Amino acid sequence: MKILPNVDAVEKIVYSDQISYNGRFADRLLRGFADPYVKRKQTETV
Repeated sequence: MKILPNVDAVEKIVYSDQISYNGRFADRLLRGFADPYVKRKQTETV
């Protein structure tokens, strides 16, 4: 039984899910990386 008609349909679904996943986590910071000292050190090394 085929649920999805072709590969393009699968790619569209995966792309849509990935965009929503990235949108949810785009503004989150890992513990430690929000620390002002760590931010300053990161900008100095770049």
